[in-house]
Amino acid sequence: MSHSFRISTNSRLLFPLLALVYLLAVIVSHRVFFYLFYSLIALIAVSYFWSRHIGQRLSLSREARKEGVQVGEKLREKFAVTNHSRLPVFWVEMVDRSNLPGYQASRVESMGGGARRTWDAEAVCRRRGLYTLGPVDMRTGDPFGLFSARWREPATRSFLVYPRIVDLPGIDLPSGTHPGSARTSLRTQQVTTNASTVREYVPGDSLNRIHWLSTARQGRLIVKEFDLEPSGNAWVVLDLEERVQAGEGDESTEEYGVILAASLAYKLLEQNKAVGLAAFGKGQVVLQPDRGPRQLGRILKELAVAQAEGRYPLSEVLTKFGLGFGRGMTVVVITPSWSLEWAAGLLFYAAQGMAPAAVVMNSRSFGGQQSSDAVVEALIRSGITTYTISRGQRFTAVFRERPRREAAYRVLATGRVIALA
Repeated sequence: MSHSFRISTNSRLLFPLLALVYLLAVIVSHRVFFYLFYSLIALIAVSYFWSRHIGQRLSLSREARKEGVQVGEKLREKFAVTNHSRLPVFWVEMVDRSNLPGYQASRVESMGGGARRTWDAEAVCRRRGLYTLGPVDMRTGDPFGLFSARWREPATRSFLVYPRIVDLPGIDLPSGTHPGSARTSLRTQQVTTNASTVREYVPGDSLNRIHWLSTARQGRLIVKEFDLEPSGNAWVVLDLEERVQAGEGDESTEEYGVILAASLAYKLLEQNKAVGLAAFGKGQVVLQPDRGPRQLGRILKELAVAQAEGRYPLSEVLTKFGLGFGRGMTVVVITPSWSLEWAAGLLFYAAQGMAPAAVVMNSRSFGGQQSSDAVVEALIRSGITTYTISRGQRFTAVFRERPRREAAYRVLATGRVIALA
């Protein structure tokens, strides 16, 4: 039982009434008043110990069916309250203190001695983020309503609501160089088509990395080392500088940017590409490129809690990490920024043999004061693949359990720009 367990009276008049009856019994000296006084004492004692007894023998458990869900999906929890006493519980109130918006799991139940009650609670998750499920404040009492036992079940758990993954049929990112046409000095533990050199075996190396001809020739185990495949790598760079953001809530450049970053990462990983994420918001996030569902989980986890509170301009982020991206990689930038400085960074990437692209959110459509037309035109003239997104964009969710591929966009081609409306 929690240390917060306490018992209180439901009426401040209970003990004054008892004192009044006692005074009447003494003053009047009639046995009826004494019988009433003794009856009240017995009733108070029974009610107190009843409340204390059942309050200390009630337990609550809760179990979420998933560790996290995407925006638009349902959180489902299973609750169970058990009465370990032989006495019946006429009522027990459970008030859930979870901070997930729109989630209400509070309940009032009754049960017999040794009984157990279960129920399900669910809610559609509307906002991404890291939330806390629990604690639960509990209250019960005696059949006469004189006392209440209160305590808190302190168990809590973190619950992630991931950003939506949406279908983006109108966005086709440029690819890096073809396999074998470019090399990078970065080594990888994964087996790729680019075997660069050999070295001696060390404990932990996989057997499928052994180079048997070299092993036979040198009389000791020799393993292959591989280069990363440039054409299989992509970086998603999300601009979370606070100064350039516009809009509020779901209709903000922050939220649109997170949705686009999650969706593009999903799309690239579905193509069996290694994808990395760079985002400088409330914290600095740099996830090195990797493949598979586990990498998607890492990216979604970071994006779930991303906040556009960054102080670094996008141009500085691109300059700081540009040299580490590597030749032949696809680099897609998602930003509402109207500055021409970061556009120069993409031109530098192209000159270094990378395949840059930009997804520019029209800040003015979100209520911002600046227009992104100038930077979009500059990117078009420079041959950078560019897409524009405006407020009111209709997104079709793609749930990983049941992928949906239907197109829900009207795609308008304007030069090298594709505007999704």
